[in-house]
This record gives sequence, structure tokens and C-alpha cells, in this order.
Amino acid sequence: MRRRYILAAASSVTLFVALTTRLCADSHPSFDGTRAYQHVRHLVEIGPRPPASEGIRRAQIYIIGQLKSFGCPVEERDFHASTALGDLAMKNIVVKLPGVNSGIILYTTHYDTVRIPNFVGADDGGSGTGTMLELARLFCSRKNSLNVWLAFFDGEEAQGNWTDAASVRWTASNNTYGSREMAARVEACQSHDSRRHDRSAEG
Repeated sequence: MRRRYILAAASSVTLFVALTTRLCADSHPSFDGTRAYQHVRHLVEIGPRPPASEGIRRAQIYIIGQLKSFGCPVEERDFHASTALGDLAMKNIVVKLPGVNSGIILYTTHYDTVRIPNFVGADDGGSGTGTMLELARLFCSRKNSLNVWLAFFDGEEAQGNWTDAASVRWTASNNTYGSREMAARVEACQSHDSRRHDRSAEG
């Protein structure tokens, strides 16, 4: 049987907090904007974080370390993407929390930055990650009604050696590597579950 998913994508702190205020209103502890901001500041201090760079490796260590400190079960999903820059190693970071009821609510963001010199991605890449880390602190400390998945995607930006924002070109295949990798995993899992259900019914 196919599971139902609710998707919340984080593109900025303001938007994501608005989407999650209702969910967090009755929780304790409550969402702390200062904590979220500190995560963003730390990521910005790392500097540019394009895929397969030293900067993104440092970001990965930070994100995973923070999640584990909250008691979250962390899945590191390494994969390789064929890009205009060659084969790039990428990593999705996923937390899956079982809920009381069926159904899954999926929160997503990306933590990579576009490959522009000195671009540190405070809003694009940083704010969503900071917000998601603070949400992880809340969700991992309580029993949730629904199953909650938190996904931090790598490789969402358009891949290329761009000189500035105006030079960035988006195509049908040079971006969203992390989210497409996760979607493929979910589809494969659903297909496997469906085949297993069919065999059970035949038996």
C-alpha cells in the first residue's frame, strides 16, 4: 500500500517558520529563532559550500553532529552525480522519526551553495538548513503524531563554474540531484513493497 506524504520545502526562515508554526505551537520546547540563526551563522562562517568541496564536507560534519546531539537517528546517503563538472560525490542527510499514526510528513531543504566565487549562501542554503536543524531539535525530543522525515539535500543548485548570479544557467538536468536521488529511493521502496504485497496475496 502506498504511503501518503506531506511535503514542506524550506527556502527561507520566514516561509518555513510560517509553515511550521501550527505544528510546533503545542510542543515543548518551542521553536527558538536565535538557535536557528546561530546555525545559519556557523554555515556562513564555513564559506562557500558547493558539492564535493571542503566547505560542504565541513557543513556535513556540522549538520550530522548537531542532529546526533539532539538524539536524532541519522542516515547518511552517499551517492554520485554525473554533472557538467564531472562525477561529483554528494550526500543526503536524512532523519526518520516514527509517529503514532500512519502517514509521513516530509520536511526538506538543501545545504549546498551555488558555485559562484565567495558566495556563502546565508539565505539560499543557509536559512533553510538552520531552520530545519532547530525543527530537528524539537521533533527528535518528542513523540510525533505522524511519521516525520527531515531531509537535507546536496546538489540542488545548478552545477557549473559560474562567475556571478547572472551567469547561472538552469537546465532540466543540471540541478536537484539530491531531491531526485531521494525520490528515486522512495519510488524503488514503494515498488518493492508493492511486489511483496502482490506475492503475499497470491500465496
